[in-house]
Amino acid sequence: MKPQSFVEISVEPGAGESKFKEKSADFFARCGVPGSEIVFFESPEGFRTAVYTRRKSLLQKTVKQFKKLESPDWRLQSKILTRKDWLDKWQTDYRMMPLGRKFMLVPFWQKKKFHAAAGRLPIYLDPKAAFGSGQHPSTQIVIALMEKIKGPLDDFLDLGTGTGILSVAAHRLGAKTILAYDLDPVARQAAAFNLKLNSAKDFSVRRENVVRLKSSRRYDLVCANLTASILAQAKHFLFSSIRKGGFLIISGILSAEIDSFAGSFTYPGFRRLELLKRRGWGGLLLKRG
Repeated sequence: MKPQSFVEISVEPGAGESKFKEKSADFFARCGVPGSEIVFFESPEGFRTAVYTRRKSLLQKTVKQFKKLESPDWRLQSKILTRKDWLDKWQTDYRMMPLGRKFMLVPFWQKKKFHAAAGRLPIYLDPKAAFGSGQHPSTQIVIALMEKIKGPLDDFLDLGTGTGILSVAAHRLGAKTILAYDLDPVARQAAAFNLKLNSAKDFSVRRENVVRLKSSRRYDLVCANLTASILAQAKHFLFSSIRKGGFLIISGILSAEIDSFAGSFTYPGFRRLELLKRRGWGGLLLKRG
């Protein structure tokens, strides 16, 4: 498979399957896929849930997990998409749309069509070959929680940045310095491009595994839209990265699990401000006193 190619891995339900959306999201989450990378399709032909990856190991893990399923009527399919296929798909499916209460998501090829109507802030985005379109509920949860924060957001940390959509949102909300991490080199390239596209100045996009991060630096806001497993492993780093009066937002947890997860995701000196659920996913907003 060429470096810029993707594998589309999708599952389809059997006849009369109930709660397929939640079950399929849980299936891919158990394969280690962050919620923001799970895509749901609905058409006259039925439902389908898919992920896109360049990692053969994920395809192998998915096949292995699929064999353990208790839903024998599900269908698992995979196909290779070239970079052109991927970008053509985005150009076809991606449109300007409101995001949260404050933002307007604008594909870069529609930038000239944007007008600052209703006071919305533009997030210009070129997905390139990275994840984070703003259409996934876990991303929308983070945006909704970011909009609730009052106070300065001078320093922002974005873990698992993808296209950089959350970093761009933080920039629009007044963040002066931005640090973003992602393991995927194409995601880092896309995030840097999109931050420049939105006129951000003081930012850095770096490579590191979130669970291995160690730093004494403190931030006004940290956002982590990841899997529940990674969030749990990175718990100490996440909490210790918040300065006094600062905020932590996490998302990417299935709504069926968010209440129990929230019960264990605590830390001295922090209080939970909100638990938000949306379309099968959940997230938390916490503040350091």
